[in-house]
Amino acid sequence: MRTSILMGVALMICVSGWAQPLIDYVNAPDDSFDWEFLREETVPGAKVMQLQVTSQTWRDLVWTHRVQVLVPDGCTDTSIALMIITGGAPNTEHLTLLSSAATMIAAPIVILGDIPNQPLFDGLREDALIALTFSKYLETG
Repeated sequence: MRTSILMGVALMICVSGWAQPLIDYVNAPDDSFDWEFLREETVPGAKVMQLQVTSQTWRDLVWTHRVQVLVPDGCTDTSIALMIITGGAPNTEHLTLLSSAATMIAAPIVILGDIPNQPLFDGLREDALIALTFSKYLETG
């Protein structure tokens, strides 16, 4: 029993140490952070606010994202929301479906698009970078 407790404490100490670099990175100030309200529209059951967000500069690349915030009709508590992270941006059909989900959970849904922000390096997108990495591996072993 004592061994299990000691192992648990040791594991918690190790895990908390691993998390700190990420916490430090997320909390670091970034002068490139900005956002702009683009427009508001309605879909059945919700209003949708469209935003353009600059989240960070990473390796001299400025990351911008399309963000949609769906607030279901009659929603009174906006202190918590469901976040969906995606590589693109939803179309009207997706927004209508998500507005139904927002109504069911009685909470806003935030869609954070363009993750990762692309193109990344040398104008390549994620799949092309994976292919390039594999090709280099085959060349060099």
